[in-house]
Amino acid sequence: MSADPSILDHFCVIVNTSHETLNGQCCLISSFDPSKSRYTASAVTSIMPATKRTLQLKAENLQPASSMEQKKYQYMKLKPYELLQDPKYAEVLRNAFQLQTELTSVASSYGLNLSILSKILPVLLLLHTYFFGFIKTFLLVTLITYPIIFSLPSLRLNKPILQCIKSIPLNLSIELTRATGYNVSSSLATIGLAGFYGMGVYTYFKSGGTKVVGGGVDQGMMERIYAKGYDDGSAGKPFGTSLEESVGSGSDVPYDDLGSVAPPPATGLGALGFTHLMSAGLIVKAGFDLGKGTDGVWNPANIVPNGKANPMRLMMPAFGMYRILKALGVL
Repeated sequence: MSADPSILDHFCVIVNTSHETLNGQCCLISSFDPSKSRYTASAVTSIMPATKRTLQLKAENLQPASSMEQKKYQYMKLKPYELLQDPKYAEVLRNAFQLQTELTSVASSYGLNLSILSKILPVLLLLHTYFFGFIKTFLLVTLITYPIIFSLPSLRLNKPILQCIKSIPLNLSIELTRATGYNVSSSLATIGLAGFYGMGVYTYFKSGGTKVVGGGVDQGMMERIYAKGYDDGSAGKPFGTSLEESVGSGSDVPYDDLGSVAPPPATGLGALGFTHLMSAGLIVKAGFDLGKGTDGVWNPANIVPNGKANPMRLMMPAFGMYRILKALGVL
């Protein structure tokens, strides 16, 4: 039996084997053994733990994978597997999968129906994005998930919700100490958390940055004006033919220039928005990164030498500082 050239070095889907865990898996065909009439295939069957298997399969157990199946396998299994071979990325992905597992376990222990939540939450997020915008949706998700993440140690023990909330500053200080090497007290973590949430809540409830020209025309009138203009355009009439009957009588102001003046831009703290909050977070993170020594311990004396050694790391924090100072009117 000879090899099928349409299969070699291509992605295939495993079918009709006695192992149900393999059926439906995507694999890459690497070679063919004529003596055994078997194709050699490699398949990533698991991400956590990272597992890649070499399989010997018959031709009837393989069918060409569609382009969608190939992309799904490449980006959901093969790429993560390759990243896991790098210790730096492996730690990040391991923490992400561990967090997902812990959140699922905690939700189940508190009696939450995960199947219903997984269907409702995407709809709620899409509706929130539609009515309030992506930035506010992202901010809302951040404000909700941070307390959950930092209260996980208490949630794992099925402690009362109030006790879990009280443990957030302590858990935050422990994580900051571990990440920076600098001893961060619970009181300092509480102040930082309060500042972050104060700015976050203020930004969330603040009106959007789009300038809206005020006026005394209600929504119903605006819709009628729009309808008249649309009808004029459809009938090939000059602009403003029907508008004069509604808003043009007694007015010598051209219809295309009503002389509206946009309100002055906000100043002071009112000019700060979500992007400025992100810039402030970027500046703080850069300070922690530049302050770390070779031993991993944070020391403010390391900021200047590390900044001089790699000036490119200062570009984004400097730009963020410029935007904040400009919004506050300092520059």
